[in-house]
Amino acid sequence: MSEQKRRNLVGWLVVLATSAAFGATFVSRFIWTPIMPAATEAWGLTATQAGAFVTAFFVGYIITQVPGGALADKHGSRMVLTVSLLICGAATLVLGFVDYQAGLLFRAISGLGAGTVYATGLKAIATYFDDKQRSTAMGVFFSSAFLGQMINNLMAPRVEKALGWQVNFIFAGIIVFLAAAACFFLITKEEQTQAAAKKIRLVDGLRIIMGSRDLILLCVGSFFYYWVNNAVSVWGFSFLVTGRGLDKEMAGNVFAFINFTNIIMALLWGVIIDRFKISRRNMLVLSLGAQAVMIALMGIQALPIVVCIVFIWVKESLNKAVGVSIAPLIVQKAGVEYSGTANAMQNLFNQFASVLSPMVLGYILDVSGGNYAVTWPVVSVFGLLSCFLYSRVSKDQRRPVENAAA
Repeated sequence: MSEQKRRNLVGWLVVLATSAAFGATFVSRFIWTPIMPAATEAWGLTATQAGAFVTAFFVGYIITQVPGGALADKHGSRMVLTVSLLICGAATLVLGFVDYQAGLLFRAISGLGAGTVYATGLKAIATYFDDKQRSTAMGVFFSSAFLGQMINNLMAPRVEKALGWQVNFIFAGIIVFLAAAACFFLITKEEQTQAAAKKIRLVDGLRIIMGSRDLILLCVGSFFYYWVNNAVSVWGFSFLVTGRGLDKEMAGNVFAFINFTNIIMALLWGVIIDRFKISRRNMLVLSLGAQAVMIALMGIQALPIVVCIVFIWVKESLNKAVGVSIAPLIVQKAGVEYSGTANAMQNLFNQFASVLSPMVLGYILDVSGGNYAVTWPVVSVFGLLSCFLYSRVSKDQRRPVENAAA
């Protein structure tokens, strides 16, 4: 086998391993959602307590974002991913045997393990793929998140019926352990050796970010973008059911279809952007601009519900173009050496928006009496803000092959 073919094979094995890791963390993260009704009844929880079980995960998740990316820059992704997934898997599995109070602690620990995976996985891919191929490779990575959610939706009801709701945590933990094994065996030591040879300090990546106007714009723009992303994810179902009177079962089918197509669109957009050499910055601006317009129009009460459904689907499809554009663009601006820290910082802004946006938008709905004619235009403003910030980023330049290991 020629050296080039070997490198290509190694690169795609890295994509397979990191995608397994990212998808497995989504299994751990969202396994609570389909079993929450049974758990709430069994543990006698209030809605607030059930929500705290979600928040506990994200507390840990946010804490390890930047340290995880910095460690990957310094030591390589292989061991950072493996150890992180072992922590996440063990904490998830233990949830199958504890009560609610102890469960809060272990949910936070599972979040600590999962928090490193996003940036560390992207770091590994950036190391093995040049700028001409990164959107395609990262499209596979991002599609695994939706696959993880599908696994939960298929697995949880069946396991609950056959073995009990709490056993789902055990199965989820095992899935995370399998992903850890994939990372350990499929990510070669070559990537780890390259990182160590450059003698990168943990603070170097932060200095690169703070000194780069483009990276600051991308991070802050991501904060506003995630308000738009979470708005439809959190409130879209409720909007169709309570705001437009759609049957719950039909609304469920709509979002099941959207989740399935999300997998395809993440893959497709990555290939399109690389194949046709589309400017990633321009893709960010056009995608967020179009999403902002459609979300604002959904506030019009006279708009037919079919049009609203189409807008939600198109918005979610365009959202996948954002993911496979911004991560490679951050690698391009920060350089492969500091891509772990840079992508971690961007995702930190994402997660702060994830924590804040549901509460703020919920408050707007409460104050307005559930009036989406007020809520959706507010959301569209955040989309326009992200669009403006992304437009101020300097034009992306495709870098040559030698900047990556493959």
